[in-house]
Amino acid sequence: MSGSPCTRADGPDPVRSWSPLLDGALREQARRAIDSIIADLPAPSAVESPGLSSGAAGFALLHAMLASARSSQGLAQVASLHQVASLHVDRALELAGEIPLPLGLFGGLCGVGWMLAHLRSSLFDPEDEDPSEDLDASVLEVLDAPWRGDHDLTRGLIGIGVYALERLPRLAAARALSRILDHLEAGAETTAEGTTWFRPPPLLAPAQQVAHPNGFYDTGIAHGVAGVIAFLAKTLEAGIEPARSRRLLTSSVSWLLAQARSPASVPRFLTVIPPDRPRPADAEVIAARLAWCYGDLGIARALFVAGRAAGEAAWTAAACELAQACARRPPSASLIHDAMLCHGAAGIAHLFNRLYQDTGDDELADGARRWYTLLLAARTADRGVGGFMAWQPASDGRMGWAAVPGFLSGSAGIAMALLAATTPLAPDWDRILLL
Repeated sequence: MSGSPCTRADGPDPVRSWSPLLDGALREQARRAIDSIIADLPAPSAVESPGLSSGAAGFALLHAMLASARSSQGLAQVASLHQVASLHVDRALELAGEIPLPLGLFGGLCGVGWMLAHLRSSLFDPEDEDPSEDLDASVLEVLDAPWRGDHDLTRGLIGIGVYALERLPRLAAARALSRILDHLEAGAETTAEGTTWFRPPPLLAPAQQVAHPNGFYDTGIAHGVAGVIAFLAKTLEAGIEPARSRRLLTSSVSWLLAQARSPASVPRFLTVIPPDRPRPADAEVIAARLAWCYGDLGIARALFVAGRAAGEAAWTAAACELAQACARRPPSASLIHDAMLCHGAAGIAHLFNRLYQDTGDDELADGARRWYTLLLAARTADRGVGGFMAWQPASDGRMGWAAVPGFLSGSAGIAMALLAATTPLAPDWDRILLL
């Protein structure tokens, strides 16, 4: 593929317009799946969580995006979708006022605020009172104190930053982003390989504490350095203290690239790197999932976003080579059990689609179509939400199948990935995933 747009010496193509990836019978299957998911989602009044990951904010986002995508299919349908989106917005605000929530992005107030900011132009009158001004003040109050929490995207510092990015150009958002850069600098470790961020035992889940009692360095987007890199790329693009953003970005990319194993290794990047053990030989490595949250494909996208923001062709070339290697990896070696966005087939398909749309690379398009095909093949009529089930732990800790409607690990996220593959509407919603 040395002559492909993804690997040209002069870097990727300029930003391309978004085009539907799927056509023919596969496109029709995808459209039917979307309609089936929409029909099975809970009514706004039945939703019990306000959040973006699994609650009303995520459902509002899906219905609003679907209304935009289907704007040519009749005013009545669009009006109905907008009405449902608005009802989910109201439900999110109602529940957020009743349930104590953390600030975090996917399960907290910043996720609700991100949804409000993202949909403001499509669902709200610009003259209406800004519903997130109090949240901006709360964010600044927290960020003006020493940061003791996680730096990650899902519930920590980077997630608050994603909310602030969506609130630009407000002065409060710019100030919040500056403070986040302060905290990232204060919490960083500078090594011979570059800058990284450590996850100590108190910030880990119980099972992670058992496996890694001394903590570890995390390479993924959801909880680790790849997420910090993608965030710093966005602060650089937004002009937030560009010299400092670029310096932190360059040093953290240097650290991440230094963790790469040989090109023949699968996975190329270990999911976690303990501080107290030497890097294992290939024969000792347990295979890692190919996913958004963790794994080589998410890292490839983070490197691509960073290279494009910083004008570093070497980073985008490394990203493309890694993404192409992921496209050649057989699904049987990818450790994917279900169809969901976070760590399932929908997330993989959407990542490949994103990379293809930015590069025009046929191998990445083929990878996206392969995973969309697998995604749709996993659908079983009259089962789950829209025909999809999620593979997740039950209350007793055992893994099993469950009907999950939400955005990150449920059928709403699948619908959004399918929507991106079947319409010319660019999926700006995936800014929430730092894609």
